[in-house]
Amino acid sequence: MSVEDFDRCTPLEFSEIAGGWMEGEEHRYRTGWEQTRMLAVCMLQPYCDKELQPEDVLKFSWEEATAGKPQRTLSAEEKEAERRRYEEVKKARGLR
Repeated sequence: MSVEDFDRCTPLEFSEIAGGWMEGEEHRYRTGWEQTRMLAVCMLQPYCDKELQPEDVLKFSWEEATAGKPQRTLSAEEKEAERRRYEEVKKARGLR
């Protein structure tokens, strides 16, 4: 992201961009581990009497139920602090 693009972002927009980037990184991380687990299942299956499932070999923390987990919301003080910081950056960059 260029400085000009950063300057044009509101705090909420930047938060969404950063969140999207982090989701992509997390997806790549998880994919690597899931591929490793599948390789382990394929290597172990000939030595097992029953059919192995990937979860039988290794269960990941992100597979646990996360439904109903509330998303974090900003308090009024945090929102005001973000707004003040945004105004400071606008002023420093000569934006209106």
